[in-house]
Amino acid sequence: MTKILLLTAAVTAGAVLAGSASAAPSNDWSSQANQVCTTYVAKAKQLFAKPVQPSGLYKFAKDVKSLETSEFNALNAIPGRSASGDHALVALRGDIGMVTSAIHAFDKGDKATFVKDLKAYLNSSKPKVAFAAAGASKCG
Repeated sequence: MTKILLLTAAVTAGAVLAGSASAAPSNDWSSQANQVCTTYVAKAKQLFAKPVQPSGLYKFAKDVKSLETSEFNALNAIPGRSASGDHALVALRGDIGMVTSAIHAFDKGDKATFVKDLKAYLNSSKPKVAFAAAGASKCG
C-alpha cells in the first residue's frame, strides 16, 4: 500500500520525465508487521498528499528513503520473524537501496540514472509480494 501511494504521488513527474503471492497464515510477527505498515501507510498519505512535480523528485526520493528506512527499522525490531519475514525485509532493503542509488546519481549530476533508478524503485513489486508471502499483506 505504501508503494501504491508513493507511485501515485510520482505519476505526474514520471510521465513528464519519462515521456501475486498467496498470503501465508497469520502469526504474531505478521500481525505486528501489518500494524506497523498501517501506521506507515498513514504517514505516507500525509507526506505525499500532493502530486510531485519534476522539480520535486529529489526531495521526494529523500523523503521516501527516510520513511522506508524508518519503516524497515520498525519491522526489523519485531521479534519472532519467520524466514519469509526475513525475505520480505531483504526485499524492502533492496527497494531502499534503489532509492539510495537514485539519490547518489542525482548528487553526482547524473539525472538520467536518477530517473531510471527512481522508476525502478516505483515499479518494484518485490516487497509487496514478499510481505504477502510472509502473511503481512498490508506491507510492501
